[in-house]
Amino acid sequence: MTATTSDMRYEEIAVKNGDIDLFLRSWRPTRPVGVIAIVPGFNAHSAYYGWAAEHFVQAGFAVYAVDLRGRGKSGGERFYVDTFDEYVSDAAACVAVANPLGLQITYFRVDQAFEETKQ
Repeated sequence: MTATTSDMRYEEIAVKNGDIDLFLRSWRPTRPVGVIAIVPGFNAHSAYYGWAAEHFVQAGFAVYAVDLRGRGKSGGERFYVDTFDEYVSDAAACVAVANPLGLQITYFRVDQAFEETKQ
């Protein structure tokens, strides 16, 4: 699904990560000044962050949020992974979608407690 307003474009994205179908949402301004990748906590999914994403877009940031495997609309057994590395791989897949050209740009990660970490 894609929706566009005069200052924001919302899109739902399906991406393959190994044998798992991941679901991502993006909210983008016309000319982003930076990228924010949101990785929800254990019992959350990307839809929880729509309100925050809209505010980040108003500040000029493109926002991408992933449903980790087994959460939200992503595939995989509910609330199960073999290793934590699978979650790390899902987060990396989100960043790859957010920056397909591998540009040297500043990323901000927002965790469930909304603590900002500049990378």
